[in-house]
Amino acid sequence: MLWILAQITPGDSVVSPSGWSIWMEWDYNGDGVLDAVEQSSDSIKIHDGVSTTLLGVYGPDGTYSPTNAFPLSGGRIAVSYSDPSGNVLFKIYSGFTTVEYTSPSHLYSMVQAIGDADGDGNADVTVYDGIYDTTYLYSGAAPYGLIRAYEGKMRLITPGNVLVFAHNSGNVSFKVYSNATNLVYTSSAYPYAITSDVMPFLYDNDDYADILLGTVSSSWTADFYVFSTNFLGVSEREKETETVLPGLVKNGTLKLDEGLVGATLKVMDVSGRTVATLRVRESRVRLNLPAGVYFYTLHRGDRTLSGKMVILK
Repeated sequence: MLWILAQITPGDSVVSPSGWSIWMEWDYNGDGVLDAVEQSSDSIKIHDGVSTTLLGVYGPDGTYSPTNAFPLSGGRIAVSYSDPSGNVLFKIYSGFTTVEYTSPSHLYSMVQAIGDADGDGNADVTVYDGIYDTTYLYSGAAPYGLIRAYEGKMRLITPGNVLVFAHNSGNVSFKVYSNATNLVYTSSAYPYAITSDVMPFLYDNDDYADILLGTVSSSWTADFYVFSTNFLGVSEREKETETVLPGLVKNGTLKLDEGLVGATLKVMDVSGRTVATLRVRESRVRLNLPAGVYFYTLHRGDRTLSGKMVILK
């Protein structure tokens, strides 16, 4: 019989029989230690990272099987479920055992925890419908329920402030909402061809997250637009014709913002295999990788940035 062993802390481990997988996920119970998630084809178990104590066990709900578990706040977690037809829903549990809320079902969608999107001090839950490019935002604390549906994908900027971006007719644009419902800014539409994304990041060190919008034209030149978000207003800050974050890498040289010096850069190929891990020591980084599409993460302190980049030779 095959057994899978996953180390949690020195001296404590979780052993699982064949057919189950274990991964280190989040700190579900807020004790400062990562907990272990054990998953089979139709069940999820969450183990305390300090001992082998089970925090919660989640099995099928009719035709729906659990697919993931997300920590929220106030001792609550969200567990996502899906059925063979592609329908998804989620349940919010308190104390790992009591169901406080069950969402409506959505077709061909993805459930994620987003953080405090509505500014009430509690983490919330999103359901993204990739077919209709729509994000549904649900309250992660009572009173539970749908807060609003948005056209496009959602990103958390700071607690209580989110951006939603959408691709339409070959263009990308975004909107910024305060407390999830108050529209405070609508951007112009920017053309894109190869890749584009809109993400929050720290650019000018003013304690407010900023917004990066990257576009790549058909002539293989990259334009990156940086927007200030001090929530006294949102304004275009500057336009770069080369990368200030990974997006387009020319001749193997990656150009980064000076604020990312000291970060750890991890690069993965399209299969998810790590192909490079290095410490960023200056704003120009040499990547000895073949031309192609890659995914990356940049980690510094308590901030992590991730995205896709294209390497040209």
